[in-house]
Amino acid sequence: MRALRDTIFNALIAIGFSSIPGAFAQPIYTVTDLGTLGGKNSQANGVSNCGHVVGYSETGELQANGQPVFRGFVWHTDTMTDLGTLGGAYSVAFAVNCASQVVGWSSRPDGSESAYLWLAEPAFGFPSGINALPLSEARSSAAMDINENGQIAGRAGEAFVWLPDEAFGLPAGTHSLGHMSCYSESIGINNLGEVVGGLVVWLPQASYGLDAGFHLVWLPICISDWGYDSIDLNDHGFVLGFETTYFGPGLITTQLGADTAAASERAFARSAFGGLNNLDQVVDGVLLFDARRDGAHRTVDLRERTRPVTGWEVWYVTSINDFGHIAGVGRTRQRGESHAWLLAPIDADLDDDGLVMLLDFAALPACLAGPAADISAACVAHDLDRNGRVDMLDVQLFQWAFGSQP
Repeated sequence: MRALRDTIFNALIAIGFSSIPGAFAQPIYTVTDLGTLGGKNSQANGVSNCGHVVGYSETGELQANGQPVFRGFVWHTDTMTDLGTLGGAYSVAFAVNCASQVVGWSSRPDGSESAYLWLAEPAFGFPSGINALPLSEARSSAAMDINENGQIAGRAGEAFVWLPDEAFGLPAGTHSLGHMSCYSESIGINNLGEVVGGLVVWLPQASYGLDAGFHLVWLPICISDWGYDSIDLNDHGFVLGFETTYFGPGLITTQLGADTAAASERAFARSAFGGLNNLDQVVDGVLLFDARRDGAHRTVDLRERTRPVTGWEVWYVTSINDFGHIAGVGRTRQRGESHAWLLAPIDADLDDDGLVMLLDFAALPACLAGPAADISAACVAHDLDRNGRVDMLDVQLFQWAFGSQP
């Protein structure tokens, strides 16, 4: 065993792990293929800070019209759970919190689509399982987001917020946010109960130097169909939006309470899929974009930072949590399939000096053990793939992390 350790240590030095001063340590990612509910394709739409992933998956069955049956799912600790429907053929899940409370929309037997709340355990007066939200008689409704307090934002002919308990001087239940020419649906809600959608933000109480109520985000006046949509809002008033104007499509960001015209900035992304976390990191397309950081390492192409999976590639990403875990979709061109993925960051910069260098690997040879050995507390940081031991896979991850530095 010692000879093996010495060989690996010498190999690490030989391939240059002690060189390239000034190389910046960007995260690399391992991929978990979440699979499907029996069909060929699935998609991830959201990820919680506790590692729950939600989306939808084909089941392998067909509807009467010949289209695939698909169901919302929640994935956690290697298990994908079918959320069922409200009596129809299909459902979709959009968001989840750490209590495994899931929101989305589902078809009904009459073909209408209704917002739902799925619960792993009974809560808010609802039983466990899928529950229709008590909304208006709108034929089409959807619950788009849920925060850690169980507060829900969505649409039912007009924007609404649903409160499980009394909050902001409002009773528990559904509250219409009404129609504005710039605002017809709620897309995102943060943990303060603040809601974004269309051109505006709704604040349940005064904050950011703004009064409670509606506020325009992207334009100084309300112009319908101008090509701006708010997608997400984090807990300190940083807003993510999508712009489709003569400049072309792309993501934009701004800080509430700031001079919007000065603070708004176009990202480099080119799709309407996007997610924002409380570190002001944005994901869209195949990019990770640090919205608050200047310099050459501001935008990361996730295809270049993801450990290769034979025959598969990152297709697009949709959500990022506060720990940097990213939900998205991978695809294989050969078989024409797409699967929900979870990308987990690996930090090989163990001494936190901003570089991946020899010092980060100094303890690795001593930590190498056989497959049945227990990992010691001193070696936990070197178990990069979190499989309970330090082995040659961790050596390969270290090598890859170093070799893929910009």
